[in-house]
Amino acid sequence: MNKKLRVGIIGGSINNGWAKETHIPAIEQLDDLELKAVSTSNMKIAVKSADAFNAPYALIMLNNWRKNQMLI
Repeated sequence: MNKKLRVGIIGGSINNGWAKETHIPAIEQLDDLELKAVSTSNMKIAVKSADAFNAPYALIMLNNWRKNQMLI
């Protein structure tokens, strides 16, 4: 039984940045990884980005990552 490593991207905006061009496509190509969360500094953009990247969680603060048991 292979469990996927759950991954979150901090600074994963759909609007710009490295994540949409490099990190997220790389995660999507690796069978052992699963994108679970996207974080940006703006919740509306985080939600839009998570939806675009099929991630179930959108977060804006690092503390929210620590509190979310699904990401641990």
